[in-house]
Parts: sequence; C-alpha cells; structure tokens
Amino acid sequence: YIVPLYAYFQKLGLTNNLLGIIIIYSAYYLPFSIFLLRSYFLSIPKEICDAAKIDGCSDSQIFWKVVLPLAKSGYATLVLILTYWTWNEFFFAVTFLQNAKVQTVSIRYLRFTESHFTNFAYVSTGGVITILPIMFICILLQKRFIAGLTQGGLK
Repeated sequence: YIVPLYAYFQKLGLTNNLLGIIIIYSAYYLPFSIFLLRSYFLSIPKEICDAAKIDGCSDSQIFWKVVLPLAKSGYATLVLILTYWTWNEFFFAVTFLQNAKVQTVSIRYLRFTESHFTNFAYVSTGGVITILPIMFICILLQKRFIAGLTQGGLK
C-alpha cells in the first residue's frame, strides 16, 4: 500500500512536506482515537446529560460544558499515546520525508550512526535529547493518564 500512496502524494506535492505526513498520521491514528474516545463518552452517565437538559442547556452546551470536561482524562490519555506513537514512528517519516529540513526527530537521530563508525557520545546525547519531550509530556499528563486508563474500561 505504500507505493501507490507515495506516488499519489508525490503527484499532489505532499512528499517532503509536513502537511503530507500530518495527513498520513491523522488517517493512520483516527480509528484508534475514535475507538478510545467512544469508550470514554459511553462511560459518562446519561443522567448527567439529562440533568443538564432539565437545567435548560442545549445539546451543544451539554457537549461543551458537561461532556468534554468529564472526558478530560480520555483526551489526556489519547494525547499521550498518540504523541508517543508519532514521536517513535519511523516508516512513514523515512519514506515521505527525505529533505533534512522537514525530517522528524527519529530520522535525524538515525544520522548519528554510520555504516562503519558510530560516535557513541553523539548517539547517547541524541538519545537523551530525543526522549526529553516525551518524558516531559508523560510527567505532565501522568495523573490524567492513569485515571483515563481505568475510567475508559468501565461501563
């Protein structure tokens, strides 16, 4: 499936372009996102929405002011998982992004190794720098992530 996709994206001018890789990642991760968020929305009690309806909220107000705040842990879980997957994704990035200006961190990290010689100081430093953003996001979202994992499986 990658050859026709690459040919189509090349025809549209989406290779070596961040918009092209964003489209690929969005299409690739959308089914999981829908599946995960659906389980969170189903875990919200219907009685809460009914109470908001009785209080005079419209359907859009119920969604924005009641349902979304209750699903924050689900969104935090989704953000953490998708950030981790996207950060570590290699296949699409190496295929669609050959220009060094738009390559992802994982592809740039590959340049620290060569076929006959590896400078381990660069590799170690690059590994630490590469993992820092994911560690920061995990620390920020840790509480909501744990709550989100346990809440989404209940009904």
